[in-house]
Amino acid sequence: MKKIITVLTFLVLITTSTFAQSMYGDAVKFDVKMKYIYSFEEALKTAKKENKLIFFNCFADWAGPCHAMNKHVFSDQAFADWMDKNFVNFFMDVTSKAGNAFANKYGVRTMAHYLVLDQNGEIVHRIVGGHQIPEFKAILEKSLNPKTSLVGMDKRYAAGERTIPFMRDYFETLRHADQNDKSNVVLDEILAKLKPAEYSKKENWRLITAKIRSSKDPLLAHVIDNKAAYVKASGDSIVNDLISKIYFKELYPYASGDSLYSGDVFLNSYLAIQKGNLPAEDKVFTIYDIGKYRGEGKYKEMLTAIRTRTEDWNKSMLTNLELSLGKFKSVSIEDKKILEDYLLEKSSQLPEKDAKSYKSAINKLNNVDGIQFENINLAEALKKAEAENKMVFMDGYTTWCGPCKWLDENTFRDKQVGDFFKKNFVSIKVDMEKGEGPALLKKYEVKAFPTLLVLKPDGTIAKRMLGAMDAQSLLKQVGEIN
Repeated sequence: MKKIITVLTFLVLITTSTFAQSMYGDAVKFDVKMKYIYSFEEALKTAKKENKLIFFNCFADWAGPCHAMNKHVFSDQAFADWMDKNFVNFFMDVTSKAGNAFANKYGVRTMAHYLVLDQNGEIVHRIVGGHQIPEFKAILEKSLNPKTSLVGMDKRYAAGERTIPFMRDYFETLRHADQNDKSNVVLDEILAKLKPAEYSKKENWRLITAKIRSSKDPLLAHVIDNKAAYVKASGDSIVNDLISKIYFKELYPYASGDSLYSGDVFLNSYLAIQKGNLPAEDKVFTIYDIGKYRGEGKYKEMLTAIRTRTEDWNKSMLTNLELSLGKFKSVSIEDKKILEDYLLEKSSQLPEKDAKSYKSAINKLNNVDGIQFENINLAEALKKAEAENKMVFMDGYTTWCGPCKWLDENTFRDKQVGDFFKKNFVSIKVDMEKGEGPALLKKYEVKAFPTLLVLKPDGTIAKRMLGAMDAQSLLKQVGEIN
């Protein structure tokens, strides 16, 4: 955790206020009503004295979700009163020097993160991720009952209990605890017990949606083929939303230029969407058209679709799509002018702090000097590096990471850096939260962002670098590789 706070110091110093305001509306100064104890020893003593469980807020100051919970949950007086009545409330910044031991002992790696401990400090319940009050309170209520707490349900499962109602509840509890490997096993067990005709029942909808991860999942085909039964049980809009989201998620990378256009993918996707009988105004048709226009080089039509058919889109999603226009490299002067004019038009409509990103996209659109990142996966990059007698430079980033963006807009655009990297590396960017990113994050033990890796053609690490750095610092570090 200490590494994370160290690497994100740049972000905290430069963009903390803007980051918090853009995500949550106000700066991160919320009127928290919780009555916390800040000493673990005192929390244990109080828990034994009052015969209560301990609610442990595993806080991290750099984590936006922790501040969001402060604003939307822990600032509610009625909720705070309920917490005081049922728990001894303990607070610790697990990224602090004192908090590192707690993060290690209790396996706290993802934020927001909350634990319920017994009077001996043993885990009773785990909640990973933020929730609104009604759901968060309901999850915590489960921890108060030995039969419905995470530990209690683990024991029931280990003892052989396999009724479907129990398994459904256990699955949800595991999901809230971010125990995905185990929850997937339980999910498969439940589905194996159900008959296909039972899949469409309302009480099984959350199981179905949890199982379907891509358009290739047979369960999605089952939903589409038996849509009438699913709609009757759960409602038209809910079923349409599932189908739409699956295909929207798969087509968005093509629309944003993160995936190379494939006519086969688009044809098959369109046929499936049509079979799903979605409303004509569904946004999946918009992302389909934008991606198809982009892939076919019809940039005027693409920009018209973005202008006229994205009014109800999530602001962040639309902004990311628009900023992706800066990724174009091999386009004609005329097309580059069209793209640049659109970005200029958008930047002129925004406050200065928001317009900077659009101006940066324009600079990126015109950039020919910096690192030329290739749109290929790691396996392809390693193969190419071996053939060209080079190494692979992998920029492991996340979309929310300030230092990652700074590198993109500064160091990676430097001509000297670009020349050196073109000669010595096959360079790729990997979003550590999407696509192959999570698997590579685990494989290479990435614990902070940005993480810059230089890999040998066999995939082993030749150099690991953390954090934002200027051009000369980056060149010095990669120059030390033997």
